[in-house]
Amino acid sequence: MTGNRVLLDTNIISALLKGDTTLIDKIDAASEVYLPSIVLGELYYGAEYSTQIDKNKSNISKLSDAYDVLIVDEDTAKIYGLLKATLRNQGTPIP
Repeated sequence: MTGNRVLLDTNIISALLKGDTTLIDKIDAASEVYLPSIVLGELYYGAEYSTQIDKNKSNISKLSDAYDVLIVDEDTAKIYGLLKATLRNQGTPIP
């Protein structure tokens, strides 16, 4: 997996925070690892409803320090809209 870029989603991060170490080697082997700001929002939302709020928020903060956080801006929104429309026109829509 050397040379690959990895985009972490909420499910992967949740699994890692719960102790699933099966993905760590693959993530560590990536040349670049990204964490979308939307995923951070979902994780903080989950932390607020957990029984260990402070611990979970601290772990999320460590993740955002460890990986490049991708910020959603207007350019990102435009590209998303274009990609979603293109996929729909091709008959392969995304939810």
